Amino acid sequence: MLRPPSDRSGGKPCTAARTASYTSLLLAVSILVSLLLPTGAAWATSARTAAAAADDCAAISGATGAAYTVPASLLGKKLTVTVTARRTGHPSGTATAAVIVARGSAPKVTTAPAISGTAKVGRTLKAAHGTWTPAPTSYGYQWYANGTAITGATTSSLVLKSAQAGKKITVKVTARRTGHTTGTALSKPTSAVARGGRRGLRSRRCRRPRPGSRGGSAASCCRCRPR
Repeated sequence: MLRPPSDRSGGKPCTAARTASYTSLLLAVSILVSLLLPTGAAWATSARTAAAAADDCAAISGATGAAYTVPASLLGKKLTVTVTARRTGHPSGTATAAVIVARGSAPKVTTAPAISGTAKVGRTLKAAHGTWTPAPTSYGYQWYANGTAITGATTSSLVLKSAQAGKKITVKVTARRTGHTTGTALSKPTSAVARGGRRGLRSRRCRRPRPGSRGGSAASCCRCRPR
């Protein structure tokens, strides 16, 4: 889809622009050559980029080949290529094409995120973010209980609370890479979270009231203590 950039200076635009992928931009020099320039010519290419105004084009140092890998710094900018055709005994000819640099593809998971730890109230679960390609620059986390997001649980570890008892826990990892859209992957669920241990009660052996004491029945002197 063509997206001609605006010209703040009021002059002609640098060139018509088209949306392209950020990750790898292979410029269609051969098409330009076959359609616009003399056959059998020798070619020299140079890539140019403009931020806003069409008359602000600045040459990219060293970008003189038929292919150019776009860095993150050019995200959202217009990238143009000018092809110069030379033929002995003829004046040189030129043609230009351009694209708007879009975000690259999201990182893809190759080893899924995983949860380690004991699924029991009071214990801590930890998330391994897995492996991705291309390599992310940062990760984000969101923990879930039976598929419902746990409020505030956005780090790589989770301390299980009584609210999670009986529920299965998962974690979603978000992989971020500069200049790319984000990728996400979900771990397998844990077993249902067990309740924490409860301290039981046991009765001390009752002593009979001493003679003359105010004790009532024998049961009145029994006391319970925690195990």
